[in-house]
Amino acid sequence: MISKTKTLILFFILFGLGGSIFFFHDSEFYARYEVGVQVNRMIKIQDTAQMNKLSTTASTYRFLKELSSDTRVTNVVKYQNKTKRLNYFVISLSDHRMLVHMKNANSVKWKINSIESKF
Repeated sequence: MISKTKTLILFFILFGLGGSIFFFHDSEFYARYEVGVQVNRMIKIQDTAQMNKLSTTASTYRFLKELSSDTRVTNVVKYQNKTKRLNYFVISLSDHRMLVHMKNANSVKWKINSIESKF
């Protein structure tokens, strides 16, 4: 039989892990991670329909479409203050900086709303 002390320690460990996962998903770090994952996936599979949907201008779409499928996001920097539902990031793709607008789709899922070649 497990002692009360061991049960209490196990409870606090599990509670700490659960809380850490919750706060990671609710933090800027998770949204930053999702930017890289979603843009890299779109470029890797050359999803031109998604590129066209997310691009704010024709020149942004052309740039994304012409990238090699091996191109990856190399830098993600927060651009503006986070709200609970919106985040803006500047990413680097082939030495090109792009502004990415992220939207919180639900309590744990961040989704790219638009990509703009700004700089």
